[in-house]
Amino acid sequence: MNHETSGDALYAWQVQEPDGQWSMVGALIPGIGEHTPLIHRDLLLIRRLEGLARKHAEQTGQPLRLARFALTEVLE
Repeated sequence: MNHETSGDALYAWQVQEPDGQWSMVGALIPGIGEHTPLIHRDLLLIRRLEGLARKHAEQTGQPLRLARFALTEVLE
């Protein structure tokens, strides 16, 4: 397993919506107190948030996946 933290890749928990589209899972992060998408450049950190992602998926009945997004274009 790659422990990439360069910023050229982002990892995100996603659920599949009823229309087939994949969306980001968001959760209230303990210690921060804010609702935020479960996305980060550190694979180990995002894996530690799996419990929050799984809880969301179980409550909504939506399929869950962990996605990796790679840098393909710099806009600015």
